[in-house]
Parts: sequence; structure tokens; C-alpha cells
Amino acid sequence: MTVVFVTVGSTHFDQLTDLVDTQPVLQALHEIGCRKLIVQYGKAERKIASGQRVLRDDLPENGRENTTLRYRQRHEVEVEAYDYKPSLQGDFEQADLVIGHAGAGTIMETLSMEGTKMIVVVNDTLMHNHQTELAFKMRDLNHLKACNCSTLLDTIKTIPTTTFTPYNPHLSSQRIMKYVENLVKHKQAAKILEQEEINAENRQEETEEIQPSTTANNTNNNRASTQTIPLMVVYVLLAVFAFLLARTAVSLQ
Repeated sequence: MTVVFVTVGSTHFDQLTDLVDTQPVLQALHEIGCRKLIVQYGKAERKIASGQRVLRDDLPENGRENTTLRYRQRHEVEVEAYDYKPSLQGDFEQADLVIGHAGAGTIMETLSMEGTKMIVVVNDTLMHNHQTELAFKMRDLNHLKACNCSTLLDTIKTIPTTTFTPYNPHLSSQRIMKYVENLVKHKQAAKILEQEEINAENRQEETEEIQPSTTANNTNNNRASTQTIPLMVVYVLLAVFAFLLARTAVSLQ
């Protein structure tokens, strides 16, 4: 496991590129045999510097007390870092282990390299990151390891004892293409269902807007009816009064 290649493609995954340049991860890589770490960090905000990384965890316990012993057991990992290259082919070919994001191109490129192991690190901060499902499918087929940044350290430690199923482009691709096809259909159906839910919510809002107007109209009609009833009563009373007045006049005659 002499060379480890970390790649994030044309995007950025700062959490991953920052993580692989920390002492715990460098120490774990050194313990599995890594002597050179290549980091392609893409559009990361923090540019990783190339150079030697001294692993402080390998210093003797009394190193701080006796400076002459400080570097007696010095171990280093050479780090080569860059944002982009015209081609990453050479780095893929020399790598014994590739640690990459869940991009389909990165996954398929790595698996095409005979004997190269892979860890796919899922970016949990991305919403609707459908690429991760391909990574999990390849993991289920035992072609690679899949984890997130919080479990990367432990995953690295399992690599030396892990035996992967070699990727056969002719056999595996048929199963993967079938899976992707079903996945696309599922996503399309989910998208249609989501749109239907949005349309239903819009219709509900329109109905709620119409209902207050209808209620207001009904209220006005009720008020008009309420005002009409007393007038009818007055007319009836006047008619009765006129009738009684007429009868009284007749009686007096």
C-alpha cells in the first residue's frame, strides 16, 4: 500500500481533503504501508501544500524531555497535492488505494485498475446526492468500501485485511446497469409523486383563498335576509292596523 491517491474530481469536498491531511489519518495511512499520499483537492478553499509530513505520534514518549531522541524514530509521509491536471490517469495507475468521492467516473476508473483497492467517501452535506446509491451498490457487490468522513479513519484500518471481489466489466456492468435503470425509474416516479404533492398543495391553497370570499358573500346575504324580515313584520302590522281601523269606522256608521 505504498501510494494512496485521494481525488474529488472537478468539484470540491473540503471535509475530505482537509481530513486526509490530519495527523490521525496520516498515521493510519502510514500504518497500512502508505509512504506517498497524492491529493487532488479540486475547488477546495484550503489549498493543501505538498511536502513531507512528520508523524508526531511516532515520536518516543521521552522525546519532549530529551531532544536528541526526538527524531530517532522519525516517520514521514510524502504528500503531493494539486487542484487539477489534464489527466489523472497516471495517478490512478500508480495508486494501491484510491480514496474518492462518490462520482461515477471516479468509481469506474478505479475499479478498472486491476489490484487497486478503493474507499468511497460519501458527502453527507449534499442534498439528493444520488451518486451515493451507486457507491452503496458497488459496496454491496464487494467491489469497494463506502463510508463517510466520520468513519474514514476506521475504514482505512480495515483495508489490509479486506479482500474485494474483482470487478468484471462484462458481468458486473449488466447488474449495475439494471440497478441504475431501476434507480432512474424510481427517481422519475418519486419526482412525479413529489410534483403531484406540490400541485395538491397549490390547489388546497387556492381553495382556501376562495372559501373566505364565499363565506363573506354568505354573510352578506344573511345580513340582507335579516334586514328584510323586520320590514315584512312592519308591513303586516300596518295591514292589520289598517284593517282594524276600517272595521272600526264601519261600526261607527
